[in-house]
Amino acid sequence: SGAGPFELTCSDEYVDGAVKGLSPKILSKLRRGEFSYQDHLDLHGYNREQAQQLVTDFVTASRARGLRCILIVPGRGLNSKQRQPILKEQLVTWLIRSPLKRLVLAFASARAYDGGVGAFYVLLRRGERKAPFLTPAR
Repeated sequence: SGAGPFELTCSDEYVDGAVKGLSPKILSKLRRGEFSYQDHLDLHGYNREQAQQLVTDFVTASRARGLRCILIVPGRGLNSKQRQPILKEQLVTWLIRSPLKRLVLAFASARAYDGGVGAFYVLLRRGERKAPFLTPAR
C-alpha cells in the first residue's frame, strides 16, 4: 500500500504526524510554528487529482531546492459540495505514502496566523549532501 511508518495524532480538525523515532521536541516546535516556512502552496479551487499532482511536484521541488519547512493549504472544506475537508484528509494520506513518505519528516496543523486547521506545516528531510571533492595539497 505504500504506507509509511508514521505516528498520527488526530482530533476533530487538528492533525499531526511524524516518522517513528523523531524527537518529540522537533514535533512540538513544528506544532508551535517555530520553524519558518520557506514556501507555500494553496490548494483552494483544485480537485483531488489536480491537488495530488501539485502537492507531489511541490514537495519534490521544495526538497530539491533544499527547503526544510513548507506550508500547504488544503483548506477546511467549508466551500466544498459535501462541506467536508476532502483535500485536507487526502493531503495526510499523500504525505504518509509513497512517493512523498521518503521526503517528509513530520507535518502538523498550522497556527491560526498561518491558516489554522486549514493549513499544514510540513517538515522535509535533509537532502543527501555529499562532501565536496577536495584535491590533496601538494
